[in-house]
Amino acid sequence: MRIALLLALVCGVLACAAENVGQLLALDRAGALHGQIWRLWTGHLVHYSAQHAALDITALFVLAAIAEREMGARATGALLLLGAPVISLCLLLAAPGMLLYKGSSALSAMLGVAGGAWIWRRAPRLRAALMVVGGVALVKTLCDALGYLPGFSSVPGGVRVAWQAHAIGAAFALAWVMLVKPPAAPHAAHP
Repeated sequence: MRIALLLALVCGVLACAAENVGQLLALDRAGALHGQIWRLWTGHLVHYSAQHAALDITALFVLAAIAEREMGARATGALLLLGAPVISLCLLLAAPGMLLYKGSSALSAMLGVAGGAWIWRRAPRLRAALMVVGGVALVKTLCDALGYLPGFSSVPGGVRVAWQAHAIGAAFALAWVMLVKPPAAPHAAHP
């Protein structure tokens, strides 16, 4: 649970930092395209508001803790280090009109899918619950993409939910799971 705690702590400290710190770390399209590559990672650690930070950090902590428990700290850390810039780069390509991105929800989507895939393989009895949770996340992402339920978000007015980031995070996790196969459920010994 070290990674989950570290992520929550870093995001929490940055949520309390001065606004100019958040602007320096946000995934700013112009900055990233002009060589400020740190933004590919740090844009996932800063948020638009205290409410946005509180909800995102809570989800990130829970999903990172689950992923870390299921996959181990090394795999979770590698997924985060590789996934964050890939999500950012894909977001720059997929949403050219998005000039600024802040938030950890794409990392949460990625960790949720990866951790869920591990649980799916190791605990088949939980598959129905995983399907419900995944279905709710998919419906929420579709609603965000179509502009439904705009009040069902923690981002401040005038900021749209970056549903593309959630979809990219989930897709990256699926690719990761295909490359790094989760262990299968243990089989009972036969006498």
